[in-house]
Amino acid sequence: MNKIFTTLSSVALFFVAITTLGACSADEPSELSSEGKYTYNLDINIERPSYEKGTRAGWMRGDIIYLTFKDDTPGKAEYNGSSWNVSTDVPLSGSGSLSAVYIENPQSASTNIINLDYRSAVYTTSEGNYRINGSTVSATATLAPLTGRIRFAGKDGDVIKVYGISCPTSYSPKQNSFVSRTDYIELTVSNGYTPYIYGLPANEDAPLINVINGDYAFTRSLADKLVPGAGGYFTLPTADSHFGWDDTFYFFLNGARFDFIPVNGLSDMFLMSQTEMTRTQAKALRISTYASSLPANPDSGTFTLWANTVISEAKTLTSLDFFIPTVTQWEYAYNEGKYHSNFLYSGSDNIDDVAWYDDNSTNLNAVALKQPNRLGFYDMTGNVSEVVYDDGGNFCLIGGNYGDSATKCLKENYLVTRNLFYSYVGIRPCIKP
Repeated sequence: MNKIFTTLSSVALFFVAITTLGACSADEPSELSSEGKYTYNLDINIERPSYEKGTRAGWMRGDIIYLTFKDDTPGKAEYNGSSWNVSTDVPLSGSGSLSAVYIENPQSASTNIINLDYRSAVYTTSEGNYRINGSTVSATATLAPLTGRIRFAGKDGDVIKVYGISCPTSYSPKQNSFVSRTDYIELTVSNGYTPYIYGLPANEDAPLINVINGDYAFTRSLADKLVPGAGGYFTLPTADSHFGWDDTFYFFLNGARFDFIPVNGLSDMFLMSQTEMTRTQAKALRISTYASSLPANPDSGTFTLWANTVISEAKTLTSLDFFIPTVTQWEYAYNEGKYHSNFLYSGSDNIDDVAWYDDNSTNLNAVALKQPNRLGFYDMTGNVSEVVYDDGGNFCLIGGNYGDSATKCLKENYLVTRNLFYSYVGIRPCIKP
């Protein structure tokens, strides 16, 4: 895998006030009656920051730097093409610490919020300082990138989805704070590369990146490659060439690993959990009903409520579009998808090869102890009955469990139920890309 990463040196930003507005006295700022702002003229004698060495351009008309003075007083510095001014809600005095934020390619802005996305490069510092003397402001700050950036080399026209990178989505000048979010990012390859994604690993403890390219999903470690100031690219993984990438979709959440396999051949590709949900995974999702059994059996109440809670928590904690599969989706994966297998059980005609049922087990078992089906799914037959939707939108239990006979474990012998408690219940969540 060809990788290129470069590190940006910090860029110094120096403000020195050299003039006063004609309408103000020598020791007072000018108050703009139309906006109620106090303004100070500034002059910037430094190049504009950039990730690329040797390619920095000068400041451009409309550039904005957000400043925060002592006592959390926000200020907005704007460049009009020849000079700078800073406006504040209250007069400035004395001297103190200074924070500065410069945003390249903001998506939109209002009085209180600057909206950003993965294309927005952000440079910040909290270690500047300033001094005020009437209308004169002297301020010094050193800006550095808030995030790293990464892009993909591939075939022109390829459209991919990327997950695992947390990107700033908004900035509040008044609070001097950012909001970040981890979502799917859709990119198109043009002139050999996708646009850059500006962000950081969503999970600092297990930095991973997931890429969905067509019908395939891949995962690899970001290690220390996506750090503030670093930039580079990965060669886009494909079905034929994905050296350095695992050909599955997985992530870690609160110490638990979640593995998903792409399922193709129906109207839309989706990702399905490789195993029934485990107690460890349910605990990671903060589900209170994880403790009584393995893989994941509710302690009390109805399994329908429990299943919906699992999906809701998974969506909240990951920003991924989790859902409960339909009977059609589940049976397609049971029959090994594109391979169209017609085994009696998922992966074999011999139930003992693939399942825990009443002839070989008296208890719930850990997942993935039997052999998987050809798509890589474990325990679709037996162990716990899995929650799905039927064509009428009702909850069903399908696949049989460790207390069922081999006949009851056949996929066609599922139980349709409405808010009934049923033991030996599990769930195999899915994700829409």
